[in-house]
Formats: sequence, structure tokens, C-alpha cells
Amino acid sequence: MTKKVVAIGGGHGLSGISRQMNRYPVDYTAIVTPCDDGGLTRVYRTDYDVLSVGDYTLVVESLSPLSDELKRGLNHRPGNGKFNGNSARHTIFASLCMEHGPERAMKLIREIYQIPENRRIYLPTLEKCTLCAELEDETKIREETYIDTRLYEEGKQIERVFLDPSNPEVYEPSRESILNADMVIFGPGSLYTSTLPSCLVTGISDALRRIKGRKIYVCNLFTEPGSTHGYTVSRHLEALRDHGVDIDTVLVHTDGLNGSVIEAYEKEGKYRVEFDRDKTGRLVDEIIEGDFVLRDEAPLRHSDATGEVLLELLNR
Repeated sequence: MTKKVVAIGGGHGLSGISRQMNRYPVDYTAIVTPCDDGGLTRVYRTDYDVLSVGDYTLVVESLSPLSDELKRGLNHRPGNGKFNGNSARHTIFASLCMEHGPERAMKLIREIYQIPENRRIYLPTLEKCTLCAELEDETKIREETYIDTRLYEEGKQIERVFLDPSNPEVYEPSRESILNADMVIFGPGSLYTSTLPSCLVTGISDALRRIKGRKIYVCNLFTEPGSTHGYTVSRHLEALRDHGVDIDTVLVHTDGLNGSVIEAYEKEGKYRVEFDRDKTGRLVDEIIEGDFVLRDEAPLRHSDATGEVLLELLNR
């Protein structure tokens, strides 16, 4: 029987994992964060009352067999004028949502991008919800954008993230995909604003506790200033556990990186995630170490080795 894989996240991290899984004969479902509210996605959310379109359509694009030429055209963003920064893929999905509602829109965007039947892109809920964070000093911050772009302040790191409304109704196909999965992949990507938001939907978190399939975390390479400053690999795992996600296996990039790439990240206040092997080993059943990234330029992207290791784990 064909193995079933689910990946949970958002942005370039989830689209990267989706490209990796698209190379293999697996039944694949991507569950995209419902809280993306940056750039023009914010305009569509606030002015037209549609769900997040940016991260969702980025993952759609990653699974599409359309030619690169077509994808570039659909993704082109004018650099000035009335349509500054907007792309056709955003507008198409937003228009479908406004005309037909989000569930029908998800089916229609599949037709446009010719997504195969064994590839699905879901949201965890069809209710519009906002990501919020509570800091160590009990300050609360609303909206993914403001959480994601914070600078580091001592004593003000994230204690927890939560949704408003707190208990949005789960999108049933997402829940069923998790319950039937042989493997669920978390990350890579922003821990609090990409990986965790879908897991905060009660029906999703309940499904994650019930599954027998392997749960794998692809650990980030660099910390993020206002979210994970100073985090080690084990601290990422602890944050997942604190939000109800227990991980079986973690993938950690342990090979070197180009010095100029490290310098570019450090200029943004981002530093290599320390691999505290002993403590990490007490939190998971298995650690997979190796060379998993294309290391020559920033932003870093995962190499084909990531997908190869995930497939090997799936077929054990």
C-alpha cells in the first residue's frame, strides 16, 4: 500500500519539504498555517475577509507540474504602481475564496495548478484566526507579522502561542489525513509562526496525540531574534512538547556551513542553533545527523538529502 505522509508548517519551509516529497510515490498532504498575515495577504484578510493566501499558494506552487515559465508568470510581482508587490497566484486564490468560499477555492486552485490526486494542500481550519503570543513578562502580542519581526529583548521571549478564537473548528480532511498518516513532518521554518499554529487547532492536536505514525521534526539551522534567540535543538523540541506535540525523531544538520552565509544570518541577529546532543537524545527516540542543506547562499534551503532520509525513515 502507498505510504501516507503529512507535513505541517508554512512558508518556504513547508514548500521546500513539499518539493522533496513530490519526488516520491507517496500519498502526500501539506497542512498550511492558517495565520499568515504578512504583506498583501494582510490586505486580503482585512479588506476582503478571506483566509491567508500567501503561504497556501506558495505550497500549491511547489507541488504543481506546471512549467517554470508559467509559475514565474503567475508569481510575478510588479515592483511599483497600483499592483506593487501583488502576484497573480495571490489574487486568483483570494478571488476564488470570495466567489466560492475557502473549501471550494482549495479544490479549484488544484485544477488551475494541475495538482495530482495524491497531493493535497489543506488548511487546519476554515475559520479565520489570529496567532497570538504571550511573553515571559506576560505581555501579549497579536498577529503573526508582529511576532515574527520582533527583536530580541532579555526577559521577553515567547512563553507560549495561542489562537484567537481559541478553539476554531477543525477542517475534517486535515484531521483525517493526520489520523491515517504513516509519518507526520514538522518544520523546517519559524517554530512559533509557521510550525506550531496548525497544531493549536484542537482537532489537529487531538489527532496528533492519537496517531501511531512516526512524528519527525526537521530542526531549524538558525535561531530567530524575537522568537527563538538562544534556543538549542532540545529547546525547540521542548517548545513543541509544551504545545502538545511530542516528537519521535529529529533531523539535525551537523555539517559545516559557508562562512559568508553564517555572517549574513548573524547580521540579522540569527545564530546557529546549538546541537546539545545529550539533552536532545533524552527527548526523542532517534536523532538523525547529517548534511541536509544547500550551503552556498542565504537564505539556506534543504537539499535532496532531506527527502532521501525522510523516505528511508518512512520505509523502515
